[in-house]
Amino acid sequence: MTKLSHRYICIMAASCLLLITSVASGEERIWKVASLEWNPYSGSLLEGHGRSVEKLSELLARKNIRLEIEFFPWKRAQSLAKTDEYIGYYPAWPSEVNPGFIASPPIDTSVIAIMKRKDFPLSFTSIDNLFNNYRIGVVSTYVYPGEIDTAIGRYSHHVVLAKDEDILFRMLIGNRTDVAITDPKVMNYIAQKQSNLIETHSILQSEDLVIALRESPETAHRIKIIKQLLSNK
Repeated sequence: MTKLSHRYICIMAASCLLLITSVASGEERIWKVASLEWNPYSGSLLEGHGRSVEKLSELLARKNIRLEIEFFPWKRAQSLAKTDEYIGYYPAWPSEVNPGFIASPPIDTSVIAIMKRKDFPLSFTSIDNLFNNYRIGVVSTYVYPGEIDTAIGRYSHHVVLAKDEDILFRMLIGNRTDVAITDPKVMNYIAQKQSNLIETHSILQSEDLVIALRESPETAHRIKIIKQLLSNK
């Protein structure tokens, strides 16, 4: 082998190594996530794309990772997140982390509450009692946690399904449902000028908001990064 050939091979090897390092580094600098319009937590027209997205973006920026987020109807966001283009979808309740995905450490929190019209008398002793005696409005694309999801299945004849929270709000004020179960911040954001018509009757539980990370060779490393960033806050 001539000195020229040997030098050429060394240069090519170094170039390949640099390319591999650059690609890996590039993947770490950009995390692309699918999301939904869920104001004020996430939204394409909100400043910072919403409080939860902004919180995640600021967290990752401390590691020189840029968050790219695209907005879709919720089921489509979850479907697209299965592809290599995205690392997952966010924000999600842990109950909404589908098979093939792993929940990140909590990034933010959400509250699930019973919303009602201000002029509607409501009295119940348990979730079962609530679902048994009233028309319950829920968002059809959400996977509600634990006891709520069980009651939705058990009392399906009393459950009114809405495609999204905008429709759920219209159902509630239009007397097509007695109560709505959702996050009160989301419902009040939608209500805005009509917020005097509804109120939060009671908070059922608090839920973490996580990234549903698509299972891949990089997932464990991404979870490690998030844990490190959260522990250093």
